[in-house]
Amino acid sequence: MAAQAPLITVIVPACRAAATLPRAIASLRAQTVPDLAIRIVDDGSPDDTGAVADALARQDPRIAVRHQRNQGGYFARLNAARVATTPWLAFVDADDTAEPTLYAELLAFAQDNDLDVAECERVGVPERPPEVLPDRDAVFRRYIRPNLLEGRGASFVWDKLYRNTPALADFAALPIHQFDDLCLNLQFLRGVRRLGLLHRPLYRYDVNPGSSVRRLTPRHVRDLRNAIAFRRTVAPAYGLAPDDPLFDAWALKNARNFLVVAATGTLPADWSRADAARAITTAPEVQDALRRAPRGTPCRRLLALAARHPALVILFLSLAARLRRLLSRRHSK
Repeated sequence: MAAQAPLITVIVPACRAAATLPRAIASLRAQTVPDLAIRIVDDGSPDDTGAVADALARQDPRIAVRHQRNQGGYFARLNAARVATTPWLAFVDADDTAEPTLYAELLAFAQDNDLDVAECERVGVPERPPEVLPDRDAVFRRYIRPNLLEGRGASFVWDKLYRNTPALADFAALPIHQFDDLCLNLQFLRGVRRLGLLHRPLYRYDVNPGSSVRRLTPRHVRDLRNAIAFRRTVAPAYGLAPDDPLFDAWALKNARNFLVVAATGTLPADWSRADAARAITTAPEVQDALRRAPRGTPCRRLLALAARHPALVILFLSLAARLRRLLSRRHSK
């Protein structure tokens, strides 16, 4: 009997993941949905990730490996998604794992409710009753606007099952590493009619000690600028003007977050904290948002001050962080 054609392509971007990739792939091989296509993308990794991926592919005919020059997670996912022929797409990070029933449950939920996107929770989040957002208006109001546009919630790709779409051919070629999940979702969700929230903890997200959350480089600042600019280009798809205040609010919120990392995180040896603050606050995209934003907001005041006196603001933020740590230690005793 001929093997059943796969329904889902699971894409696993991998860079410097030689140690964690086997565990991630083992969790996919253990899925209770047997008709999976597993696609590992070796994103120009300098370690043994590519060799590990090739060895895994020899163990299971469902696994294929794509080797590419280092382009970041955005292109690793997009390049593989564009050539996928299955009706559904999913993404798993190379240092995470999936619960055995993840894709069986998401697929059944999506098919039973005629969904374009189905989302689960990560392990550790309490389970809740599922929700279905039944039309475009509900998807925009209750999911896209708060999570993707206003930034009040998270925007991941690894917790979702997406209906495959020809629109992938028109997804933007973005030179971006950080905010890649957000930028992909802004495009995946442009044409979504119905979205479901399963609210079951089925994806095991592992915090990477080498995460960029506490690290800042000039590349991260470029990513912020590119993300600010890209969000404005997709505004018409959501019935918004590129200068809608919510885009300015998102830009200033994330610029402020980058300022905090500049003051308290890890920087390259040849980049001073004041240089980092100057690069963030003088970026044209941040300056545009500053000019339009209401003058009284704390975020705007902080960024405007940092643009004029970067060293002073860095000192203030670092002292505030030390004070918070000291108070936290005292309360924990």
